[in-house]
Amino acid sequence: MRTSPRAVALALATAAAASTAPTTAPPALAAAPTTTRAVAHTAPDGTTNGTAPAGRFGITRYDLREGSTLRWSLTCSPDGGTHPAPARACARLREINGDLDRLRHRSERCPRAFDPREVEIRGAWNGRDIVFKERYPNAACLEEATAPIVPSR
Repeated sequence: MRTSPRAVALALATAAAASTAPTTAPPALAAAPTTTRAVAHTAPDGTTNGTAPAGRFGITRYDLREGSTLRWSLTCSPDGGTHPAPARACARLREINGDLDRLRHRSERCPRAFDPREVEIRGAWNGRDIVFKERYPNAACLEEATAPIVPSR
């Protein structure tokens, strides 16, 4: 009995497809795209595996009475930017895990002098977008709440 070349080709193609199909992956995973991208692993202390910074911020300090504005950039892991003390600022950010709400004015020890300052911090911490804005009654209150993240000058 002779088998047609077409039947042989069909049998070989079917056998080849069966032998190369994944046997352990569910169909949804088998059809996943093959493109990849680097993703940073962030440890609990805020450090990363080097593929992306743990934090990247723009920090603005306004002296409302004088009308002056100061701006800095800050990156963490690796620590850097135009910030005058990035290592100290990033250490504090790691300590509070990027929770800038902990920089809000709450102190009762703050002097009663009125010389308003405002801080705005925009950026990201471990993939979370952050926008922080707070007004402080004076420079002493601002520095007590925000140092060393917000530079004094």
